[in-house]
Amino acid sequence: NSILQQNEIKKEQVDRIRWLGHPKEEEKSHGSLIIYFTDRNLAHQILRGGHQAFQCKEDPTCSKCGDKHRPQDCKDLGYTPSVKRTSTATQPLAKSAPSDKKKSKPSFNHVKLMANNTLLENLTQQPNHKDEPPLENNSNVFQNHSHSDLTFLQLNCHNRYDTTLSILNSELTHTALLLHEPWINPYNWLPPTHQAWHRITPVTNPRSKDEKSRACIYISKRIPAHHIVNHMQENNLLSAITLLEISKSTPHITLLSLYNPPSTFEGLKLLDHWLQIASTQQTPTFIMMDSNLHHPHWNPTGYTHTHAQARDLIKICGRKGFCLISPRHTPTFLGSVGKPTTIDLTWANHKSKLLHPTTTPPIITQ
Repeated sequence: NSILQQNEIKKEQVDRIRWLGHPKEEEKSHGSLIIYFTDRNLAHQILRGGHQAFQCKEDPTCSKCGDKHRPQDCKDLGYTPSVKRTSTATQPLAKSAPSDKKKSKPSFNHVKLMANNTLLENLTQQPNHKDEPPLENNSNVFQNHSHSDLTFLQLNCHNRYDTTLSILNSELTHTALLLHEPWINPYNWLPPTHQAWHRITPVTNPRSKDEKSRACIYISKRIPAHHIVNHMQENNLLSAITLLEISKSTPHITLLSLYNPPSTFEGLKLLDHWLQIASTQQTPTFIMMDSNLHHPHWNPTGYTHTHAQARDLIKICGRKGFCLISPRHTPTFLGSVGKPTTIDLTWANHKSKLLHPTTTPPIITQ
């Protein structure tokens, strides 16, 4: 009952619960549980978002540094283990550490964002915390971290297994990864899961290869699952989420990951529809896309090809107050034939208060 209540699951939504071992074994007091749901979609939703409650008699063990605290409480930004992992590998995972309700919000004065392998700074007002009441547990995603920066990394994986797994394993300091064309598991047609990331896909339960997610978002598990709102889509090209309770001055941030197929450019219609019904100028919003479009506004110097659909993209974003913030005229894609092009773009609305442009490092080819 405690697990169901903490995860806001009604009893009538559960058929039965048993231990992972033998179905008739009921004397076990700890271990993995199997929960049978009556609603298939609810099961997939919980599988994607992760549970929020832990019931364990052992002290918590951080999966990042090995110390006795929860992973979301870890202050070791480099994730260098302070003890050998082998000494803690056999210990059960954690129960929730007691919350300090008197802990106040940490102050922060800027947000760093990664886009197209680029770095940009988003200066925000520093909140005044002098008169703020004590926080409740998990009321701010930064309350357990000394690191106040948000970093978002955008990358097209080109359906490669090694590229997708490499970025999931190596870019653990980022808040979010916005991936286009990730590697897809051929058994469930979904991008891979990872112990360090919440996986957000526009399609929860694809039934075939044609429904595989071509744009997805990974959110660091340093951010609790209940701070993430997944704006479910009816397509596999656009993934959108909102991060809640970032700070007093910036309560929400919305991220969009878009893949625009080069043959049909149908991603533009999906983006236009989403911005018409869901976009608001009151929420800082970032659109990171593989546009597959050429235009003089961002083409590399000397590259003259232009897509008519690129003008449509500028109009769609401009009508809703979005401007291009990724570096112009800087190549982001190097094909096997032809010249380098700029097709990976990042857009932001006025609420994001961007004061510094991004910079893109040189393309590295294999």
